[in-house]
Amino acid sequence: FREDLLSTGFILLYLLAALSPTRASWLAVPALLAALGSKESAAIAPVLLLWLWICLPALRRPLKAMAGLLISSALVVAVFATVWIRTGSLQASSPEWEGLSLLLPANLFTLPWLWCKACKLLAWPHPLIVDYHISAILSFADPRFLVGLFGLLFSIAAALAFLRIHRPLAVAAGWMLIGFVPVSNLVPLYNPFAERYLYFPAIGFALIVARLLSFIPRAAWRSLPLAGLCAAYGCLTVLRLQDWSNDLTLWSRTLKQAPGSARPHTWVGLELKARGDIPGAVEHYTEANRLNPQDVSALVNIGICYGEAGRLGQAEQCFREAIRRRPSKIDAYWNLTVALQKQNRNSEAMELARQILEIDPRFPPALNALNLYTNPASPMYIAP
Repeated sequence: FREDLLSTGFILLYLLAALSPTRASWLAVPALLAALGSKESAAIAPVLLLWLWICLPALRRPLKAMAGLLISSALVVAVFATVWIRTGSLQASSPEWEGLSLLLPANLFTLPWLWCKACKLLAWPHPLIVDYHISAILSFADPRFLVGLFGLLFSIAAALAFLRIHRPLAVAAGWMLIGFVPVSNLVPLYNPFAERYLYFPAIGFALIVARLLSFIPRAAWRSLPLAGLCAAYGCLTVLRLQDWSNDLTLWSRTLKQAPGSARPHTWVGLELKARGDIPGAVEHYTEANRLNPQDVSALVNIGICYGEAGRLGQAEQCFREAIRRRPSKIDAYWNLTVALQKQNRNSEAMELARQILEIDPRFPPALNALNLYTNPASPMYIAP
């Protein structure tokens, strides 16, 4: 997920260039192009630039220059948005519901709660989880909605109030709110919540902490709470590093923290399979398939285990069921192709390979498979 960091870095370059009083301001548009090319969440950059100009009059430039930069930035964002919509190439969303994203109206009901969850995690990043299982909020009566709505409205009111009484805090609060918009699930995201979504809002949170510390009159006094904060965060980092010692440890830890999430079961299964524990892997795949039938990755992996054990009929059933649930799942099609070929049903396998290329004309295994008749030695294999 380095695209989150790339996008954040290029947005900062965009703001740095746009706020420059020199001719370097022309670099803003290329920086915005790079940010948008990294991740579509960079579309909020022009809004953040406008907010900075509103909060900090000293950074403003002649009206004509500011208008020209904002209009050119908006045009760049509009072009990218048009491409995303027409090609369906949004990184963070899925054209098919995969059992994870929050659909209307759940995404709107859950949005305020996600804001409070993000603020809590920024203030105290513990526990950290690779895969968050978000229970959708479905009505106004849910206490989480009421608490979240109060927190969100309070944050917006604080940002507007600071605009009148303390502009640096207005910058920071607005930065957090604007940075949250792309990951708020207004557009349902494949992963409703992830820690990487907080990279950019974290800058606003750090500005708030820095500004609050600056109110302490003496530098020596400011050093003590700052050192304590750094020590606390440092200890949390050291503790978290233990979870990242290997993949099995990481996903097993995630499973304990998010037992209702299907994805950790799938990943634990993959690790167990790599270590030769096939029954344990199938057990986790089965649980993942139960928790989220819409995400057929676990079902495909069950079929792979059957196929490798020579139980090709059962493998075929798994792959066909996965295709029924998710007609665009390339892995299911390809593994079904392999299962058919291993049963000497080559004509059916070749027809399925052609169907795969209709979905993805550049899928290499299918392209190779079509060479079987001209080159019978061409290998076919089960995709991971």
